[in-house]
Amino acid sequence: MSRNGRAATFLRAQQRFCKTVLVCAGCMAMVAGCHRASETDLLLARFGNQSPIRLRANGFEYRWHFSLPGPDGQFETSDDDLLGDSLVLPPSRPVVLLIESGDYVYTFRQQTLQINQMAVPDIPAEVMFTTPESGSYPIEFSPMCGFLFLHENYHPAIEIIGHEEKHE
Repeated sequence: MSRNGRAATFLRAQQRFCKTVLVCAGCMAMVAGCHRASETDLLLARFGNQSPIRLRANGFEYRWHFSLPGPDGQFETSDDDLLGDSLVLPPSRPVVLLIESGDYVYTFRQQTLQINQMAVPDIPAEVMFTTPESGSYPIEFSPMCGFLFLHENYHPAIEIIGHEEKHE
């Protein structure tokens, strides 16, 4: 094959690759949106429109791990729903958040929601708040190791998504 033929073949392969990457990125964005919407649907189905939403934030290995109790209503059982390291909540709902640590001492702060709590191993703490209408509320995450630069790429948040935002 000539030099121009190889160049043309390479260019076509590169274009196909770029299209594939763009399609995959679009699919990932769409799935992420569906995942966020499904979390709020799960919360509403589990807790209805009146009762407080009960969640757990467990500090472990320098991250927050959020979970929702399963149908049995108990944390740390096989039917718990793991929500990842950020919370997606519906607006205008009371929330009871159990804050725990599985290894070290962490702080959990969100100034707008007036949350300021320490997570200490073997000493659970409970905070209550009401979710605002909508928005993203970053959680100030501070493991007490003194090496914050090791955690600078970690940005947990509480996302409040209203009904109209879920279906856009």
